[in-house]
Amino acid sequence: MKDFPLLQNMNTVIDEVVLYRYDSTVLRHFSFGTWRSRQHAFLKISAGDCCGWGENVISVNQEDVDLQRWGSFFEDLKGLTVSEAMKYV
Repeated sequence: MKDFPLLQNMNTVIDEVVLYRYDSTVLRHFSFGTWRSRQHAFLKISAGDCCGWGENVISVNQEDVDLQRWGSFFEDLKGLTVSEAMKYV
């Protein structure tokens, strides 16, 4: 593992999961229709001294999408090791 230092963190327990929402209201025209708005979710997962980020479009033209409902299963990752969380997902 000395050649791959980040792999040493695979047994670190996830202690924080935070969701952020960003709404983009730029019009995008496609052959299949128009996007008036997009709702993005940013995810931060922390384990020990390390953290990782992810981003996903969670809806298009649905301004009322519920971020907490969409990402509620991420709470299940708290308390798991990074390795366990990767298997879970």
